[in-house]
Amino acid sequence: MQPQQIPDVLLSLLNVPDLVILAVVLVNLILVDSVQTALCTAVQSMAESISYLVLIAVFSVLLSILISLAVRALRLLSRVTPLGMLDALAGGAIGLATGLLLVVLVLLGAHWFYPVTFTELGYLSPERIENTFLLAKIIAFLPFTAA
Repeated sequence: MQPQQIPDVLLSLLNVPDLVILAVVLVNLILVDSVQTALCTAVQSMAESISYLVLIAVFSVLLSILISLAVRALRLLSRVTPLGMLDALAGGAIGLATGLLLVVLVLLGAHWFYPVTFTELGYLSPERIENTFLLAKIIAFLPFTAA
């Protein structure tokens, strides 16, 4: 080879359109690989999420079946034994206690936020509640309304 032919050979090897094609191919390989990796990661994450949702749905159905069987067994037990009457009495007592606690909390809140409520000028003054049956007894029982 002569010295003048070397630049021609280099120019033919380093042809600009060939370099552009090579660069495009390399970029595509890199991008395709990263896109493929990202796509595989996304698909795997979605598959895990869907499998967790399916598991939650299956276990929810199984749990509801177990709870319904337990409720049926307890209903049968309460019908066969005298537990039905005791259950009703206990439910009534708990309901009464809950209602009484709620009334006491409302009265306590009224006393804290609007202390005038239980005085002569208040809405629950002694003149107003003297003719009531239950409210008068509740207010007389509460220590914070004595002041």
